[in-house]
Amino acid sequence: MKRPSPLFLKVLLAYVVITAITTSVFVLILFQKLNGIVEDQTRQRLHQAAVAIRAQLYDVFEHPMEVGVADADRLVQRLSRELSMPITLVLHNGAPFVASDTDPEGLSNLKSAAEINGARTSEQGIGVSEYIHDHRSVMNYAVRVGDRQQPLGYVRVSLPLDVARGQLSSLKQIILWSAFSVAIVSIAITYLLGKRWIQPIDELSSAARMFSEGAQAPNMFDSPRE
Repeated sequence: MKRPSPLFLKVLLAYVVITAITTSVFVLILFQKLNGIVEDQTRQRLHQAAVAIRAQLYDVFEHPMEVGVADADRLVQRLSRELSMPITLVLHNGAPFVASDTDPEGLSNLKSAAEINGARTSEQGIGVSEYIHDHRSVMNYAVRVGDRQQPLGYVRVSLPLDVARGQLSSLKQIILWSAFSVAIVSIAITYLLGKRWIQPIDELSSAARMFSEGAQAPNMFDSPRE
């Protein structure tokens, strides 16, 4: 088997490097797009749930003494089970009023939470909580109840991002292996075809070297005899 020429190896190496870089960039961009899609879908789901809860529990904020904490708690627990997400009713000063039993920990005061600050100024806000002890990322979404000057409170809902991102892990593996397979096949095809394309150039280069060194020209350059 004839050994590949240095020119062919250089061209092949350049193609391998370009293919590797292009494939890596494509996979990274695609992964970022998928993560963005997951966050957008989670945000949309939280927004729809928060707006629906606000409509159903508006009386709880407007007449808290008449509704009572016990009744409000039962309503929140029922909605939390139906929607499969934690729900927290927050007073205008940031203190939780009623929280579902599945709500994340650390809710002693939410006055400085990003989602509450966003809802205070623009009716709705979003924030992400990172729980280091159990490696969880939770997206929190809040909508304001009442007007901006005198808000009655806020409805806060949450969903873990890890669950949605975990569902994408298998899809990411398929994409990664598919991109790797395509790159390998592309390099193999380039190797087989490139040898045929580079061979005439190598022969011309060899002939040119022979001429420059004063050697006799190859037979393929001789004029045909009668």
